[in-house]
Amino acid sequence: MALGASTTLFFLLFATFLGLTAWGLARLSSWARGPAVLAQLIALGLAWNFRSGETSSVSVALTIAAVLALVGVLARSSTAALEGVGIEDADAPDEADPA
Repeated sequence: MALGASTTLFFLLFATFLGLTAWGLARLSSWARGPAVLAQLIALGLAWNFRSGETSSVSVALTIAAVLALVGVLARSSTAALEGVGIEDADAPDEADPA
C-alpha cells in the first residue's frame, strides 16, 4: 500500500513538473528550457533501460520522442524565441563585436 501511494505521488509530482514546463515553453519563458532538457534526458535513460526484450519497441519510441524534443528545444530558433530575440537579430553580428 505504501509503495503504491509513494509511487503515485512521485508520478503526480513529475506530471505536474512536466505540465509546468510545457506551460513555460508555450509562454516562451526561458526558465523552461532546462527542465525540458532534463525531462528528455530522463526519458533517454528510461529508453536505455527498456532496450532489450519485449520492451525494445518502447525504447525506440522513447528515444525518438526524446531526441525530437531535444532538437526542438535546443534549435537555434527556439533558443532565440526563449531568449526574446528575433531570429533575424540572432543571425546579425553583435554591435559590440569589432569583427
